Amino acid sequence: MFNPYLALAVMLEAGLEGIRQNIEVPSPRQENLYEMESEDLISLKVDHLPTSLWEATQFIKESELVKGVFEDPLYDSYIRAKTKEWDEYRLQVTEWEKNKYLMRY
Repeated sequence: MFNPYLALAVMLEAGLEGIRQNIEVPSPRQENLYEMESEDLISLKVDHLPTSLWEATQFIKESELVKGVFEDPLYDSYIRAKTKEWDEYRLQVTEWEKNKYLMRY
């Protein structure tokens, strides 16, 4: 389950870290980034957000910033919970998959 307080704590710490490191805020983009090719995004130095809960969990596991915001028991519990949630999700067969593949193969 999404917890807005945890998300807010991480966003605030990320902002403070940016201030501490004097990181310049990039200019806003006017283009539709969803329509751009990967090479164009790379050349513009535009990072992408995780596209799945698995990717997001892996990102959090590698983030020293997130580890610094959460206390150890909370951090470990959160990672375990999100990993379990991903495992439950990935084992589901969706209606789309049934409709797309059941009669085809």
